[in-house]
Amino acid sequence: MHITKPDKILILSYTIKENNMNKTSEKRYNLKYNVGTIKYLVSYHNGVKKHSDGSDFFDVKIFKNKKKLKIFTDDLRNNRYIEE
Repeated sequence: MHITKPDKILILSYTIKENNMNKTSEKRYNLKYNVGTIKYLVSYHNGVKKHSDGSDFFDVKIFKNKKKLKIFTDDLRNNRYIEE
């Protein structure tokens, strides 16, 4: 059995964190479907809010129907949020 060196794992995690840091200043949102009993879930970051460790804080909004989801996502796009 071959065991990988921990150095490679640390380098990989650093690269991922470094790439994610480029996105911290932009407004963005994610759509998720059928999460548990939730039909539509939108998580969005306004480009400003941060956790105490410096990572981005995402607000969450839950929807039961597509009409309200579309209204909210259109509003996010009008406010220059980018879909991930």
